This record gives sequence, structure tokens and C-alpha cells, in this order.
Amino acid sequence: MRDENVKKILLVEDEVITSMTLKSDLENCGYKVFTAHTVANAIETFRRENDIDLVLMDIALGDNLDGTDAALIMLGIREIP
Repeated sequence: MRDENVKKILLVEDEVITSMTLKSDLENCGYKVFTAHTVANAIETFRRENDIDLVLMDIALGDNLDGTDAALIMLGIREIP
């Protein structure tokens, strides 16, 4: 059974150790956390998980696109903080 009150966060961070630490901290606070390490993976996850409540995005991602570009693409799909 899924708890409808659990907030879902998409964490976009290209540094794996940082991502793992932040994910663990957020989960310990009661959030469901999805991680993405690239812009492409972030957008794919955002499209697939249509009930994400918040996106936490690193700006400098090391891809051709940065976090700002990814955020604009996501906002074109649906509005989210």
C-alpha cells in the first residue's frame, strides 16, 4: 500500500557520492527520492514519475545541457517547484 502523504523528490546531481548522501538524508526525513545523474535521465524520470512534488537540481551537470536547461524542459512538460 502506498502512502499518499509521502512527498516525492527528483534529485538531479552528477556527483554520485553527493547524490547518495543527499538521497539518504532526504529519505531519513521521510521523502521518496528518485535520483538522476544526467539531464537525459532526469527528464526521462520526470516524464515517467508524473507525481513528483519537487525537483532539486544541480546547475552544473557536466552534460551538454545544464540544470537550468533541464529545468526549462521540465517546466514545459508540467509546472513544478
